[in-house]
Amino acid sequence: MPVPTTTAFDDQQRAWREYTATPWARIRYAVVAETLRRNLAALDQDRLRVLDVGGGDGLDALPLALA
Repeated sequence: MPVPTTTAFDDQQRAWREYTATPWARIRYAVVAETLRRNLAALDQDRLRVLDVGGGDGLDALPLALA
């Protein structure tokens, strides 16, 4: 019996990557980034601890960690 070359996870990952390349996804990430920037600035602290429990692809978490 042949072994499948892709799995359901691979298909979902491919679909997600295609979505993140769409204009709507780019708008979404830009809005989230601006919202995070404004909220971080309002906290007026040099260093914060953030717990990311989303388990996503890091498109939100990495910019937050860098900030």
